[in-house]
Amino acid sequence: MRPRYEHYNETERSALMQIVEVYKEIQAQEMNILKAFYVDLLVPLETNLEKDTKVVQSEQKKFLQQHKARSETYSKAAANMKKYRKKGTKNGAKAGLATDKELKNMQILEEEKTKLDRFCEQSLKNAMTQERRRYGFVLERHCSLAKHYLALHNTGVSSYGKRLDEWQDVARTREYLPDAVENMFAMKLRQLSIWQDDENFAGEPHLLDDDRISISSQLRKTKSMDASCLDLRSINDVGSVKPLSRAKSEFNLNSSTNSLVQDRSQEKDIRKSRKL
Repeated sequence: MRPRYEHYNETERSALMQIVEVYKEIQAQEMNILKAFYVDLLVPLETNLEKDTKVVQSEQKKFLQQHKARSETYSKAAANMKKYRKKGTKNGAKAGLATDKELKNMQILEEEKTKLDRFCEQSLKNAMTQERRRYGFVLERHCSLAKHYLALHNTGVSSYGKRLDEWQDVARTREYLPDAVENMFAMKLRQLSIWQDDENFAGEPHLLDDDRISISSQLRKTKSMDASCLDLRSINDVGSVKPLSRAKSEFNLNSSTNSLVQDRSQEKDIRKSRKL
């Protein structure tokens, strides 16, 4: 059964999957920021801008009308004050009576001036309050958006701060296999070395016999092809026990050769006679 090596890079894959999950969380938080920027900031600002434009125009018109009325009242009191002063200078005998009317007109003038100043101060206070409310509303919307940014940064800090060191440690061990895989390879190599030693020790006495058996089996299979060559090599290598003796002819070679010459001459004569 073949060993399985699927989990030799399990730590790297786990770290990469954790990084992917962190990226997903951060991306989701960024999408929340984008939604909050539109829903919590842009839409309320646009809505309030339209309302505030109408409110400001109405308040301005109201202020101008009231300011005009109070200014006119103050202007009348000031005009009466001037008129009684002129009369007082012309009628020197009735100076005491003119002075009482003048004091009354002066009191009316002071009251109208106080009313006008109070109205202006109250109107300015209302305008500053409304302006502060507008700026406060914009600040509130930005604070709501800043909370989403804070959540984004907290997510990044909590996710990266806890796992970044672990990921770096895994990245530093990329040149080495995990201990479990190393132990598995060491065990396999140890088994292979033991098997090889057993084969060497057990098979060494019978090594020559096994070689001879294998050679003989190969010769049996190729006997028809290599038998003649093997026989010739054996003849050259191994000397024969009985030396070969030269055969002697029992016939007289000289006489046999003379008879052969005579027979050939007779055959030639017969061929010539046939041609004639």
